[in-house]
Amino acid sequence: MPITTITAEAQLLLKDALKELEAPKGSVQAGVQKLLRAARMLGDEDVAIWCEIQLGNAKYVATLASAVKNDSLMYALINRNVRKRIQELPKAPTGATKQEKVQSEKKDEPTREPSDWDKKVRKGQIYLNALTALGLKEEIHYSIEEREIK
Repeated sequence: MPITTITAEAQLLLKDALKELEAPKGSVQAGVQKLLRAARMLGDEDVAIWCEIQLGNAKYVATLASAVKNDSLMYALINRNVRKRIQELPKAPTGATKQEKVQSEKKDEPTREPSDWDKKVRKGQIYLNALTALGLKEEIHYSIEEREIK
């Protein structure tokens, strides 16, 4: 099928989806299904996955539900964001190289049991890895607003 035909067909599906969603007696499910078909035609995987989640596809919903119910996902996301912010900070000049610092810290630091924070972050990281493996992205598929609602 030529690209213009696919685009035109996707546009028709999107118009039908909007009509379905805006109509007083329209079906949200039918509107999302049409949006899903249009997204697949146009190759927009993020929108397609979002639609699958809204339609209750167990492939996504089961993992998302488990991750959201457990607060360890929140800990892992906070940990990731804090680490990202730390890396964005300007580096202060020091005499020792990074490798020398790490080696010196390891010598001085006694081995310790992981804290509750560390345990929750590790468990949350497992959920994050599972969600990422499914192609889910925090800002699109499980934003803070979505997690708080569900």
